[in-house]
Amino acid sequence: MDSRYGRLYVRGIRQVQNCDADVSDIATVTYAVKNAPTCLNAGTGTYTATFSAAYGFPAQTKDVLLPAIGHTWGTATYTWTQTETGYTCTAKRVCKNDSAHVENETVTAAYTVVTEPTCLTAGLGRYQVSFLKSRLGKGRIQRRVHPRPRP
Repeated sequence: MDSRYGRLYVRGIRQVQNCDADVSDIATVTYAVKNAPTCLNAGTGTYTATFSAAYGFPAQTKDVLLPAIGHTWGTATYTWTQTETGYTCTAKRVCKNDSAHVENETVTAAYTVVTEPTCLTAGLGRYQVSFLKSRLGKGRIQRRVHPRPRP
């Protein structure tokens, strides 16, 4: 069995005893996955060629390597948690191919004032995070800052 250019060629040629002629037969080829590839590990597939019984050609098999499929990550989710000093944010994403493959990271948010509060109006502050695992993205939330007390 020979594989070229993504196609499978099967040869079934034999010289018949007491005869100078070559005989050939057309094979029936089937394919089955022996070990499915995963996110991290390669798998195996097997081609099997079977011939008619007329000329006694034995079945032939060829194993092929199936490359690992890699992760297909879902959209990251962000969970904000208020702490005594501000907020933390946990980013989490799950692989669509295998839900046991999870990436997550928790970071402390940085706070900046967007609008200063006055005696009469609340101001606006922003908590923002950047994850070390850059593929988890960035997140931010804005919170009202209470008005300043009157002197």
